[in-house]
Amino acid sequence: MAVRAPRLTRSAARRRCSSSVLIVSGGSMTKRTRRSTGIRFSRAFAVGAAAAFAGAALLTPVAQAVTGTEDLSGAVTPIELAQKLAGPGVTVSNVEYTGSDVSAGTFIETDPAVFGFDDGVVLSTGAVRDLGGANDRTNTTTQLNTPGDEQLSALAGYDTFDATVLAFDFVPVADTVYISYVFASEEYSEYANGTFNDVFAFFVNGENCAVTDTGDPVSINTINGGNPDDGSAPVRPDLFRDNTDATLEIQPDGLTVVLVCEVGVQPNEPNTMRLAIADGSDDQWDSWVLLAARGITTVAPTVPLPATLTIGEPDVSVGDPVTVTATVDNPNEAEEQVSQLRVDLPAGMAYVPGSASGVGEPQVSGQSLEFADAEAIAAGDTLTFSFAVIPSAPGSATIGISGETASGTVIVAGAADVNARAVIVIPPPPPPAPSFPWVPVLAGGAAVVLAAAVATTVAANTPRARQTRLLRKHVRLTPRQDTVGSSAATPASKTPATPKAPTFRLVARQGTVDHSIHLEDRS
Repeated sequence: MAVRAPRLTRSAARRRCSSSVLIVSGGSMTKRTRRSTGIRFSRAFAVGAAAAFAGAALLTPVAQAVTGTEDLSGAVTPIELAQKLAGPGVTVSNVEYTGSDVSAGTFIETDPAVFGFDDGVVLSTGAVRDLGGANDRTNTTTQLNTPGDEQLSALAGYDTFDATVLAFDFVPVADTVYISYVFASEEYSEYANGTFNDVFAFFVNGENCAVTDTGDPVSINTINGGNPDDGSAPVRPDLFRDNTDATLEIQPDGLTVVLVCEVGVQPNEPNTMRLAIADGSDDQWDSWVLLAARGITTVAPTVPLPATLTIGEPDVSVGDPVTVTATVDNPNEAEEQVSQLRVDLPAGMAYVPGSASGVGEPQVSGQSLEFADAEAIAAGDTLTFSFAVIPSAPGSATIGISGETASGTVIVAGAADVNARAVIVIPPPPPPAPSFPWVPVLAGGAAVVLAAAVATTVAANTPRARQTRLLRKHVRLTPRQDTVGSSAATPASKTPATPKAPTFRLVARQGTVDHSIHLEDRS
């Protein structure tokens, strides 16, 4: 037995995908036709919506779905399981069961958008009771301690364990039989594209019809959204639905869309049916295969219409509009008239009035947009339309879409994420500092100019003031004396005359603040 390393953590990366090319031309609806194949697939991408922004609320499912199960340890018998699967034009007999009492049973689902059908039969590599409830574990495992299956081991190319097998004979009234089913697993997505590959098969007259349209057996390695741990690329992501973020009220980390196997049989004669599932490479991490009640039929089933959303620019700034493109696929063989399309916006996101293209303007009720004027979708065609929304708060949130047709066929919910970034406001640079370094800057940021001090400082540094200081520093000046005067008496004796004080004159040196001192002769 191969031994896997313990899983340390679940990757938060989400792998979302679109089932078709989205085209909007000139505001009108664009349709495309899928090429038919020997095996038809309903690309029913269903992920619950209604999410709040980070910091406000956690992601929550649109509907509080309830999945109920009953296994073979109770009143249900293997014969009842086979009879529950027989649809129009099919009768069953010679029922045989191999496996544990807890690994097979019936299920009911209150929200048909979760699986694409609301009741049926479930086979598991662990316990069927673990199918329902919130996805609160990454490694749900019930070791049945039962052997694997030789046909499954030969198909997968490695050993299998914990096999559950329901086999019976059936008589169809036509030459074609259809089987509607969904595959779900805890192996998603950490062990996708690796060696731990749970496997199942529907052997009709010895040939497996649970294959993709390329002939590969349906498993986690042939249908997935990639592996977030090793970075491997998605394989047929159009057939995959991610549940690692617990958007759906079920335990598996991932599941396929509703798949329809179409196989040729012998009409009005006994044919053999062998439905089998087993753990691959080891007996850990459970998987489930769900078959719709009355899902084995000679009448081509009407399967849910998958709806998907894509975001023009998933990472935007708060307040910027973002374009959302929606598609509704009709994989059925008859036209479907869409009677209701509902888009659920998370808190903190608003519709941009007048932005709808491809359908009529929606009626806005709270956080819901009701698109009531959708056109009919021909068999194999796609309805495409777009609209714009504006996030008003930062964080990651999910937009969801769901609806139904006039015939009552459910439009399985689709979803997409928008990541809104907070707007960073860069303040303007502060004004340049004043040229006077002694001007204080107060706490409020306002500069107080000491007008008197500045005025005094300026006055003291004018050229004239500097001139006066220079003269007084180098020359002691005396006032000019008046040389004109008279005397009232003549002295008796002749006294020598007092010499006159010298008189000086400053002469400025051109182009400088320096001056020359010149003696004036006033004799």
